[in-house]
Amino acid sequence: MSSNSKEFIPAISLFCSRLAIWFILLISSITNLFATDYNITVTAAGSSNYIFNSSGLNFTDTNDPDISVNVGDKLIFDATSSSLANHPFAIVSALNSSGGYSASNKVSGIANNGENGVIITWDLTGVAPGEYWYICTLHSQMKGKITVTAVTTGTDSDGDGVADDVDVDDDNDGILDTIEGSDDTDGDGTINSLDLDSDGDGCNDVEEAGYVDGDSDGRAGVTPSEYTEDGKVKTVIYKTATQIDDLDGNGTKDYLEKGSTLSKVSDPTSVNVLEYTDVTFTSSGQTLGDLGTISYSWQITSDDGDTWTNVETYVANNTNHPGSYEDFKTTTLKIDSVTAEMSGFKYRLLMQTLAFKCDLDVTSASAQLDVFKLDSDGDKIPDDTDLDDDNDGILDTVEGGETRDTDGDGTPNRLDLDSDGDGCNDVLEAGFTDANNDGEVGIPTLQVDNRGRIFSAGGVGFSYNTPKDLDANGTYDFMQAGGGITASTNPDGVVTTEGSSETFTVSATAVSTVVYQWQRSINSGSSWTNLSNSGPYSGTTTNTLTINPVTTAMNGYQFRAVMRTPSYLCGSDVTSSSAQLVANNDFDGDG
Repeated sequence: MSSNSKEFIPAISLFCSRLAIWFILLISSITNLFATDYNITVTAAGSSNYIFNSSGLNFTDTNDPDISVNVGDKLIFDATSSSLANHPFAIVSALNSSGGYSASNKVSGIANNGENGVIITWDLTGVAPGEYWYICTLHSQMKGKITVTAVTTGTDSDGDGVADDVDVDDDNDGILDTIEGSDDTDGDGTINSLDLDSDGDGCNDVEEAGYVDGDSDGRAGVTPSEYTEDGKVKTVIYKTATQIDDLDGNGTKDYLEKGSTLSKVSDPTSVNVLEYTDVTFTSSGQTLGDLGTISYSWQITSDDGDTWTNVETYVANNTNHPGSYEDFKTTTLKIDSVTAEMSGFKYRLLMQTLAFKCDLDVTSASAQLDVFKLDSDGDKIPDDTDLDDDNDGILDTVEGGETRDTDGDGTPNRLDLDSDGDGCNDVLEAGFTDANNDGEVGIPTLQVDNRGRIFSAGGVGFSYNTPKDLDANGTYDFMQAGGGITASTNPDGVVTTEGSSETFTVSATAVSTVVYQWQRSINSGSSWTNLSNSGPYSGTTTNTLTINPVTTAMNGYQFRAVMRTPSYLCGSDVTSSSAQLVANNDFDGDG
């Protein structure tokens, strides 16, 4: 190709572009050339009618007249009269079902529309042809019809055979031009009513408004389509402004809210926790440039991922479900008081940008919940099955069941190795052995049956017996707070004559009941023998020993008392010092 040709082609292209611009300006000028401004003075003499006066429309004190104008005209309503103080003047696209005013029908883009004591100006340039109404916002009988007729320019932006100034959907995206308006949301130089992607996010308006675009050409329906006389796609049921999708509920229609690609930021972490613990799972996502709104929904599976259900649905459909779920539509799922039957459940976070339909949903990795039951004594039998939760050799039912707490320390007896809080373990006070002093029966290793009952301790067989009540007061010793002897006295020696009655006395101080045993030595303390209530001896198991009568054979005998607290096995026995009996002859028999 010659250099002259290369220079010639761009010149032609530039000429054609400028010609197109001139053509558009020419059409616009022609439309404006024939446009008319109509000044209308509005008053009222009550609440039944508006009164119009307009030389341009030939109204003289006319009550609620209908008005016929063309696209491009301008209606200027002077509603500053004091007679309109209680009659706000509004222009609407339709009447409500009762033939009255609804704010949702108010036509946008009209200065002071629906206000009191103002001039209301409606520029009909670019307005969709059709029927509109003026109406009092407070009195529905004060109203009239405004018919707007198209002045055809011949421009047909969507190629549907209906000129733009007649066409109510200039780009066939299913959104009426009156809804899209003349704004340019994405600033690309194309107004929304002609822009197939008004927010410029790469997702066409037709989809984001909630329609089906079967051939992905940005237009409603599937091409070729048929059209109505006013330019609507025949196969499409057009939505009102309120019906157009705002799926994230933020007040901005989805086709006007720029979206971007969603990605995952973090995954939840699996947990292994004790039954009835509170648990949280956390995950998150983000959009490119932090655009749009992310919707979160936690999901659950109880079949190892074969089926996933939104927690919200799971809770609604399973009224007796285990656990208590909160915040399942946020980045952090809360589960209060998990139970063992939930062990193995998995959770993941579903993230969606509902307002950006062209993006894909994102899910986090799953996190597993494992729940173990409480096993207080570590014998591998959970407490809710175990009949001896602390392995002290006393059945839980004997210790008082689930909740009895004898010493009030917050730990129920079934878990408390010292139920009465006296410092002496239950296993000992119940009458069993505890060689290693760990509060459990015998010595390790303990063997238990499938209900947690001990049958062997350190290789020695064990059987459950009734706990001891050594002071026979009707309360098991392990449930009766006791204590050892804290103070005691010694007996005094006695010098007497034969035939007399004499006593030896001791005393002891202790929380528990003190038991006494008097002993005698006839070999100066080399050996001792327990006394019993026989012959001259009485009170041998009390704190006072009585000898009656004394004989000379007893001369030189020594006596002492052994004091102990049998119901408090952890207390030491206390032995008094010895006291000697001196028994003399009574030669004259006077005693």
